[in-house]
Amino acid sequence: MGFFTAFMAFFSIWGLGQGQNAGSGRSSDHNDQRDAEPEYNEVSNLAERQLGSDTVDTAPEAELDDSYTIDVVFDDDVPEALRESVLRAQEKLETLIAGDVAGTDTIDDLQVHIQMAGIDGQGASVARTLVNEFGADDLPVDVDIFVDEDDIAALAERDDLDSLVLHEMLHAVGFGVSWERLGLIGEDSEGNPVFTGEHATAVYAEMTEADDDPAGVPLEQHGSGFTAQRHWDEERIDGELMIGYLTGQTSVSDLTQASLIDIGHEISDDEEEQWDSRIRELADLVF
Repeated sequence: MGFFTAFMAFFSIWGLGQGQNAGSGRSSDHNDQRDAEPEYNEVSNLAERQLGSDTVDTAPEAELDDSYTIDVVFDDDVPEALRESVLRAQEKLETLIAGDVAGTDTIDDLQVHIQMAGIDGQGASVARTLVNEFGADDLPVDVDIFVDEDDIAALAERDDLDSLVLHEMLHAVGFGVSWERLGLIGEDSEGNPVFTGEHATAVYAEMTEADDDPAGVPLEQHGSGFTAQRHWDEERIDGELMIGYLTGQTSVSDLTQASLIDIGHEISDDEEEQWDSRIRELADLVF
């Protein structure tokens, strides 16, 4: 597979709320511009910007092993606070995800290039993630994460970098990005989009104490084509790292862990890290 032959894009855009109202109302055209809370916003002109799409430094040979490895490449101008958040997210995900994935001849298992960029000035969109290449298992192999140079100071001051980076890194390992490719997006009885992975659906059923088996986990319906159906529905799943708002969460929930199993990742059995054993039990039941 050529380095850019499977060029596919997914934008996960964080914005700083512009309004000062206590509520979080939606605009009538569902353009993902919400009033009070930090949010994801899709910006449609990435194709015109082509930010860094051909500047990833790829190692000539990958040192293959049986663990999940994230190779992080930083541009020189990435500030120290952002580097530290990225390295914490890298360690957390390399500990959480145990098994090897397809990768490529030069990348094992995922390469993430962290870059500063002038996205849209202060406020609005503060980061975006671009998948350059998927592996044979439809999981991302080569990913660019851009952080707006005009917003980095505000994010650091608000202590939001860890939450932002972990969210984006979860997209980088396949959350939201690989769902459609793997045929894991469906509809419930009312036509609302749901994630149909068996493990995540089982966890959601336990969370909601559902009388009947749910069709899947409710997904965000509004916003751009790169926001809708790429996050959990914040109206049904509150306070979770992987909804469309910046919640400040810095842990990977049972639900999100289960979704990683559904897209093909193996979750670690390391008891020292105390990952929820129920997720591993679900894996044993389904597979």
